[in-house]
Formats: sequence, structure tokens, C-alpha cells
Amino acid sequence: MPTPNQKTVLIEVDSNSWVPPAQPPQSLTAAAGSGPFALDLDAALVFIGLWTRSPTTQGFTLADCWAWLRYFSAFSTATPLRLCEDWSHVDPHQKTVASDELGVGLTTWVLHQTLGFQRFSDTNWVMNVLSPGLWRYHTQSRRGPSKSPDYIAEDSSGGLSVVECKGTQSSLAELQRAVDRGRPQKQNVVPKGGNVLIHSLVAGAYIPQWSSNDPATVRIVDPEWEAVNEELRKHSVEDIRASTKQVAYAKELAFFELAESARSLVRAGEEPTKPALALDRDIRSRRSAGAVSGDTVTFTREHTWSMPIKHGDNDYVGIRLTATLDLDSLKPMRRRSAQVDARESIAEATAATEWRESRDDKSMLLTSPIGAAYTVEWLSRS
Repeated sequence: MPTPNQKTVLIEVDSNSWVPPAQPPQSLTAAAGSGPFALDLDAALVFIGLWTRSPTTQGFTLADCWAWLRYFSAFSTATPLRLCEDWSHVDPHQKTVASDELGVGLTTWVLHQTLGFQRFSDTNWVMNVLSPGLWRYHTQSRRGPSKSPDYIAEDSSGGLSVVECKGTQSSLAELQRAVDRGRPQKQNVVPKGGNVLIHSLVAGAYIPQWSSNDPATVRIVDPEWEAVNEELRKHSVEDIRASTKQVAYAKELAFFELAESARSLVRAGEEPTKPALALDRDIRSRRSAGAVSGDTVTFTREHTWSMPIKHGDNDYVGIRLTATLDLDSLKPMRRRSAQVDARESIAEATAATEWRESRDDKSMLLTSPIGAAYTVEWLSRS
């Protein structure tokens, strides 16, 4: 039986945006040429919670839970990805917010599935971790063509890419314009300590309204490859790769409210706590709060609605998100060698692991490279 949130989207790859001799990766062109792409919307919503959250925010779980609280019931029950009829009456401002967030979730999940991207680390936080002068910014505008790109992404082989994410619910034409507007943004980061980036992508998602006749589409371009590489070929990427891992690791620790540990890893504040000491303090704090049972940190949120959503033979009346993290997976961070610099420990902890997914007709389990397990369950009356 089809699972509740399995959807289909089309993938478009602008092959002309790759400047010869560069070519689009075969995995992308194959996905674009094979018809509708099977997208796990549950997983994409979890990715929104992870990649849009700040590693230093404390005291609320909006970033972690907003996506599935707000958007689980926003989509049509049909297999092609489409917003439901009721969503048509949502305020335009809320639609804009949804487009931004869904643009991140859909595109990062598609890039994970097609290119093997394992982590997406905010460019600004990566720079904050890197030594002064390692990166050069042309400008640090928050909007417009001169803003920094969203993420530095690392794939399963350790390759690094720059990724800018876009999203729209207006039209396919607006998706094209959004992607075009994003093209110059990724050139604003010019590393002084890195080799050639594997990709410098702008990826946009079009999420159709109920009344639209156009299909949901993820469009990917890689413009002006050579212009970026010309600057990057001079340098090594070891520090960039290590910092990218560190920021992604911190975001997951922040998800479990291991706040001091996350702040120490992204070097927030003038005198951040040593990582191993911060982690020990966080674990003691979470244990006293009842969030640690035995050797497992647990995070649970549940949401129900009055009108059930019907899929197949089941009426679903809510969803539950349960996240667990085994403290054994944090052992590298707690070693004496991690007292000052946790980079080697993080690299060891994530070296041989990738995201893994499993599911049945009522639940989905995502396991991250650090061993965190994110389970989404659809709740029925029976």
C-alpha cells in the first residue's frame, strides 16, 4: 500500500548552465530524464527542521517542528505533489514563508537523493568556525544578488559544493526567475583555503497550488562554473570540509537541546566553552530535566487535528515526531582530545556513515550520519 507522504515531482536540469568541459552529473540528468521523481515528503519536512534551524537558538522548538506542524496537512492526498484546496485561502505572506521553507526542504532532500549530499551547513556559520581570513566575502548583503549563498554541502565522498535554495508557489515561470536571481549569489564566497568545489548549484522548487495545471518541479542550474573554479583552484579544502562537518554536527546537537555543546562547536560568543566540557554539562542538564533515559537523549512532539486525512484505508488524525540520540555515538566528542578542538573527533564520528531511511505504511525513520534517529509516525484512530 502506498505510504501517506510519498509524492512525485519533476526534476529539470539546465545543462546549458554548465560551462564546458564541465557537465551535469549523470545522477542528475538520469533523474531528470526518468520521469516523475519519487520524493519522501516526510523526510523533506525533517530536513527543513534540521537545515533551517540555528545551532545557537534556545528556548523554543519552532525551527525543529514548524515544518511538520504547519505543512503536514497542507498538501493534497494525490501522489503528485500539490497543495490542497484549503491552502488556497492562506494569507499570501504565509505562502511566501512556506515557499522559502519548502524550497529548502524539497531541494536539499532531492540533492541528497541524487548527489549524495549528507550535510548542509550555513555559509555564515562555516565562516564563523573557520580561522580569520580563510574566506573572502565580496559583500555580506542579506538580500538581492549580493547576499551569501545558503549552504556549504558535503557529499558522501567528502566533496564540497555551494548551494543556494529557492522556492515558489506562483508558477513555473516564477521558479525560473527565482533561480535566475540566485545565480550570482553563490559567487560571493571565494575560499582562500580550498580546492575546486564539486558543484556550485542554485536549486529551486515550484510547489503548485490546487488550481494550477503545472507539475511540481525542482529546477537545478550550475552557472558560470569556470569563473568560480578559476579562483578556487589555488587552495585546499581541508579546513572548509572540517568546518562544514562541525556546523552540521552542531545543528543536530541543538535539535536535542544540547545547547552549550552546539554553541561551543560553532564558536558562538567571545570565549566559547571547550566542546567536551560543554557536552558533559549538557548531558547532566538534560538528564536532570528527564530528557535522558539510560544512555539515550529523547525529543518528542505530537500534533493532532480534528478532521482526519484519509490515505488508502486509513484515517490519519495526527503526527508524532520522535528523535533519539544514543550517547555512545557522542563518545569521540567527550574524549580528552576534544577538550580544545573537536574537529578530528567529529570527522571520526561521521566518517563512514550516511543518512539511512526506512519506513512502513504508517511511519518513516531517518537515521543521520551522527547516529540520531528521527521517526515520523502518522496517527490513526485505531
